[in-house]
Amino acid sequence: MEQCAYEAVTDEQAADFQRCYLKEQEKIEMLAGIKETFDYLRAHNIKIGLLTNGPTQHQWKKIEYLKLREYIEEDHILVSQETGFAKPDKEIFDLMAARLGLTADDLLYVGDNCQTDILGGLQSGWRTIWINHKQEDVSAFGEFSTAFEIASHEELLATIAQLIP
Repeated sequence: MEQCAYEAVTDEQAADFQRCYLKEQEKIEMLAGIKETFDYLRAHNIKIGLLTNGPTQHQWKKIEYLKLREYIEEDHILVSQETGFAKPDKEIFDLMAARLGLTADDLLYVGDNCQTDILGGLQSGWRTIWINHKQEDVSAFGEFSTAFEIASHEELLATIAQLIP
């Protein structure tokens, strides 16, 4: 850390940060527009899956706190550590397609990380919606074409409704 001009963190400071992080994690809430989008998809009998990178226990706690299993079947939730693959690897997208019983042509990936979500979805043959809430410069990621780019989660339902009237 000293090479990066950061002050060293003591073990006690790190433990305090971790305790605080875990306590605050319990307070996470679904972003605006997401619940309505899930309700819309459910009303139209559209299968929903979730791909998430990270440690298994940590990701399942977030899934629990967000109550995502109210919308997504447990078998349609893939955590990278459990599968041995992580976004943007094509294998995790292919595994999800198999779990959903669909082909890449039938799938749409919604994500906010261009590198892992959007490029991973595109290289797997999925259509994509990039929620570019950070207003990142697309040229930083090379040349690619996403089906849709929106600026916020609030725009998601209207975008989905264009695809599934």
